[in-house]
Amino acid sequence: MTKLVKLINQLTSDLKQFGDIIEQAQPHQSQFTELFFKHKENDLITNIESQTAIKQSYLDQGADKKISQAYQDLTLIDGLSGKYARRYPGCIRFSHQQARKYQLDALVEGINAVKNQIKVFVTDNYHDRFTRFDALHDALPGVMTLHLYRQIHLIEKDVQKVRFHWVNKANLQKVNKQQLVAKLNAEAQTSEQLYIKQLLNKVVSVKESKLRYRRPVSIQPVSNIWFADKSRLTKTAALPMVIISDQHCQIYPLNQLKPITRQARSDQSHNAVLGNYHGVNIEMIKN
Repeated sequence: MTKLVKLINQLTSDLKQFGDIIEQAQPHQSQFTELFFKHKENDLITNIESQTAIKQSYLDQGADKKISQAYQDLTLIDGLSGKYARRYPGCIRFSHQQARKYQLDALVEGINAVKNQIKVFVTDNYHDRFTRFDALHDALPGVMTLHLYRQIHLIEKDVQKVRFHWVNKANLQKVNKQQLVAKLNAEAQTSEQLYIKQLLNKVVSVKESKLRYRRPVSIQPVSNIWFADKSRLTKTAALPMVIISDQHCQIYPLNQLKPITRQARSDQSHNAVLGNYHGVNIEMIKN
């Protein structure tokens, strides 16, 4: 048995143990929002509504089993698309007494540690996406890598309020012009596409401080968490978070996404798109 197989077996065993605890322990609060998942025949549908539709919300005992299943969802499901990760917004609160009884903090931290060990092992031992894909699928057939690596957020403070909502923010990054020019130049030497040469000329003519990458980021659920000490935290909500606290908290579930039209601020810098390079927009800041 390889080390990777041992790590994945340990992870699936720990996740099952955690799932059993969730269904047996009667957590003090649970909330889970079930989303519609894309089917294989709808893979080509990319509109926002196809990715954010809410199927049903669950509370307390009705949510416990759903949350247990969400943590253990690591592989492809027959009939569902494998191109889009399934997301499970929600939260579950245990008392300190329950946490001590089931050693929940150690269990969740151990699960996250094994997930990270798997990721590091695969990255260090397989040096391209094809060999990594093969290694993971040999160890766990049908595995969805993003599901496998997802961390479970553990909150060990008194929480007053949790509010779930959607975010759709662009990922804008500064550009290392020298590296980008080198890549474009190398590709221009071997490619017959005039587009690459035109993009290279545009990039060369712009100051590095004005260049930006705009990477596509799919809309996703997040949670805003307000603590009793007045501090605040924002977390992604691809998996239900675990709260260990004796204080009852208000939970505001995820609502159906409503289209919002924002008017650009008059004093805000606007960017001009120079071109698209391997799925990433290259932009120039215009003051």
